[in-house]
Amino acid sequence: MRAFGSFVCSVVSVLAISQVAHAAAYGNWVTSPDPSFGLKGLVVTQVVPGEANVATSVALEPGGDVLVGGSAGPGQAALGGSPEGFVTRLLPTGHFDSSFGGSGSVRPAGLAAVEQVEPAYNGDVLALGGSLMLLEHNGKTIAAFGVNGAALMPEAFVPRRFALEQDGSIALVGTVTRGDDDEPAVVRLTAGGRPDPTFGSNGLVVLPPPKDEFGHQLRSDCQPSKARRPPGFAQRHVATELQQGP
Repeated sequence: MRAFGSFVCSVVSVLAISQVAHAAAYGNWVTSPDPSFGLKGLVVTQVVPGEANVATSVALEPGGDVLVGGSAGPGQAALGGSPEGFVTRLLPTGHFDSSFGGSGSVRPAGLAAVEQVEPAYNGDVLALGGSLMLLEHNGKTIAAFGVNGAALMPEAFVPRRFALEQDGSIALVGTVTRGDDDEPAVVRLTAGGRPDPTFGSNGLVVLPPPKDEFGHQLRSDCQPSKARRPPGFAQRHVATELQQGP
């Protein structure tokens, strides 16, 4: 039963993302499936057979190919697992691009569940999953990028999203852990995948943390830490929720 459930999860995830991507690629936002894409507008597949698969990111390449990022492994079905990330390329017809990793999918070593995948310049591909990795058009990891193909990040920085700049540099947003707090931060990397020394402090800018109505710094969950809560905070917080209603 678990294997069957994993297969269904994979099918639904990859299908939904692929359909939306194909519609966006051709400016066709009608609800009817495109018969030229896959089988009557659908692509049914499991990227990693026998494992739980989840597709979590999609991007379009200039030529109409569809990039899909996700994860596969026991971590999707069991708490505490560590699923591996994958990147898949589909042709505009919905078929797997066999020139990408030989099968249309790659699972680069060190890539965790993919949060974002984007086309880079010269046909390369950027994938963010724990680390930021640069892949060639054929799916091979570019070892010269960062360290062994993974971008070199400032210490304690956890990336969440990225954007590619015109000169090839990469801007990322995420958090920096300092003590018990996670603070919002921006990082700028060179095209080679290393911190840009001309940006902030060795490529890192820590943003001012948000504050509550009392002027106290908020945690990442937008609540002040217990040590910083003013007297009566809990009572006023509850009273505010009651006044606002459900």
